[in-house]
Amino acid sequence: MVVGVASAGQEISTRPFQLVTGRCWKGTAFGGWKSLQDVPKLANKVLLGELPIDKYVTHQFEGLDKIQDLLDALKSGNCLRGVLKIGSYQVPEAPKIQVLSNQKAFGGHIKSIRHWSDCNQCWMKFNIYLPDDDVHNQRHNGFPSLYFLSGLDDDENEGAKHSGFARHASKHKIAMIFPDTSPRDCEGIEAITQRWIGYGAGHYCNAET
Repeated sequence: MVVGVASAGQEISTRPFQLVTGRCWKGTAFGGWKSLQDVPKLANKVLLGELPIDKYVTHQFEGLDKIQDLLDALKSGNCLRGVLKIGSYQVPEAPKIQVLSNQKAFGGHIKSIRHWSDCNQCWMKFNIYLPDDDVHNQRHNGFPSLYFLSGLDDDENEGAKHSGFARHASKHKIAMIFPDTSPRDCEGIEAITQRWIGYGAGHYCNAET
């Protein structure tokens, strides 16, 4: 992938051998994302913290009268991305969920999720496996889900790392969810910070639903 926008009149060249051996060059404005169906998913990744877009914003300006300053910054080559704030719009509060990691596995992805539990009043984690939804350019309306409840002295990583599920879940297009077994690091409760067991040592999800 060649990233970046070339100046007017610039050219790119390569030896035919590069293409003969299987490389393929394609032009894109969104890194392979289709604007209508995929950009909303890109926005969702930003909201969940999976794509830390803020670190790419190098300049910010207040007021519509600063638009020329923004254009000058972009033209200078020192500005990667600029934001111009023209109103007092308040950004809605981000959802209490965050994607901590995302790893490819057997035609899908295993995501480590951190979320706030209103019931337990603490942050908790779970792992989820999602098959790719664009295999052969097909779009899916969600996946059937299967919960894997680990044993008493395990956590959300036990089944995700050691059960060998991914190949079968990918084949049958099943989402797999691996909850933690217990709340951890709850404030005001002593002796529950051990790595191997949490407070109550019981699943925090309703297995019936």
